[in-house]
Amino acid sequence: MNFSKSKFFLGFILAFVSFKTFLGALFGYLFTKSLAGKKPGERGKIRSLIIEFKNWKIHLHHWFLGACILALNFYFQIFQFNSLTFGFLSGVIFQGLTYPDWYKIVTRKTNHGFNRKLN
Repeated sequence: MNFSKSKFFLGFILAFVSFKTFLGALFGYLFTKSLAGKKPGERGKIRSLIIEFKNWKIHLHHWFLGACILALNFYFQIFQFNSLTFGFLSGVIFQGLTYPDWYKIVTRKTNHGFNRKLN
């Protein structure tokens, strides 16, 4: 199953479970896709949140921030999320996971300021 078919299949299952959640996820995915860079490392309409600490760079990806919001809310019950909001954050997370560098959160700075992948 290729990736575009798997996205369709996931959307079909989500629409079956809750139409509001599906609409929220679709809106969150499309909204994030319109703001994010088209390729990994490319600047989007909103700058990435990168924290530099000594010889390290910590890239707080939008999927990671969305997942933290969901996880903290499930644990601490800060907000009352409806199915539309849950779907929106799920769409943001899913869109971020489509990039091939989604897992590169902490990278080491080199002498020239470029990132080097950690093994």
